[in-house]
Amino acid sequence: SSLCDGPLTVLHRITPAITMGYGIFDIFEATTKSLSKDFLLHGIATFGVMAYFCENDIPEIVLPFLLMEISTVHLVFMKSTYLSEKSVAANMGLFVLTFFFYRLMICPYLWWGIIKTLFFEEVDDAAISCLPPNFKYFWLLFGIIFNGLNGYWGVKIILKVLRKINGKEKMKERILY
Repeated sequence: SSLCDGPLTVLHRITPAITMGYGIFDIFEATTKSLSKDFLLHGIATFGVMAYFCENDIPEIVLPFLLMEISTVHLVFMKSTYLSEKSVAANMGLFVLTFFFYRLMICPYLWWGIIKTLFFEEVDDAAISCLPPNFKYFWLLFGIIFNGLNGYWGVKIILKVLRKINGKEKMKERILY
């Protein structure tokens, strides 16, 4: 198997491009609705990373890392005001589970597999011929930044869950730190 085998399906090719559009939407929302700088940075990072992979015609490499966005679905529902306490708790539980499973277990594992291939194994030139010359350093930096951010937010999530369990914060209360 090679990093240059190409996308398995059309979805492997277009999903990162669609995600670029999501990044543009985040940038637009952040600038027109005066949302937080975090929101703007998320949009810029999402757009930039997806653009790198699409521009270099290797979108299939980043596709598995979009599994991280599964937790975002539950994060969005945390802003809803119409959910019952039990629904909020269930949604929060699903958010925590999907966040930790995908962002702190699966994606770092996949990232490390590519790091091992690029830095520590003897690789046939044909297996990586499609990659830009700076790819291994981009991949290293990409992983350090995103895994670091996910670790940072993971700690914040644990602290939030502990506050809710200990009764220091109500289930529907939205303290982000």
